[in-house]
Amino acid sequence: MFKRLPSHANRSSGQTLYGLRIASGALQLAIAKPDPDAEGCFDVSFDQIEAPSSDNWLSDDESGSLRTAIAGLAARHNMRDQQIAVSLDGDYCVTRIFVGSPEQIDLHLEEVDQQVQRYLQLGPGRKAIGTAQMGIGEDTHYAIVAVAQERLINQIYEAFLEEDIDA
Repeated sequence: MFKRLPSHANRSSGQTLYGLRIASGALQLAIAKPDPDAEGCFDVSFDQIEAPSSDNWLSDDESGSLRTAIAGLAARHNMRDQQIAVSLDGDYCVTRIFVGSPEQIDLHLEEVDQQVQRYLQLGPGRKAIGTAQMGIGEDTHYAIVAVAQERLINQIYEAFLEEDIDA
């Protein structure tokens, strides 16, 4: 399947773009390659690897399968030494967005930080938290918080290190 993307999809239009979605049942990869016949356009294709079991990528029996699947996609699509955008689906990641004054944002982020280990829907074990915050007006800030299992983040990180992939 091929689609065209306008050149503003990436400022450096000569580069192949990769986006990886890690879902409980599959790894889904989008690849956007510059179209040599149409300046500033991309041909977009998709690839997918199904999870080896219904227990998903994190089951104890399938501990190396996520790494193997990432390695397979990296080899098939020449992803070594490339940057890749990664997205975790809702089974693996809880995302919260806050808008308000800088003080309100700080309070919300503090609350999330104190409650992060109680995110039971992500399963047992330690959680990793990531935040980004920016001003969107004189007195208004925007913050996004993502919480995921630390074990999953470490597995992804190690797989990317082994395959020389930048995220």
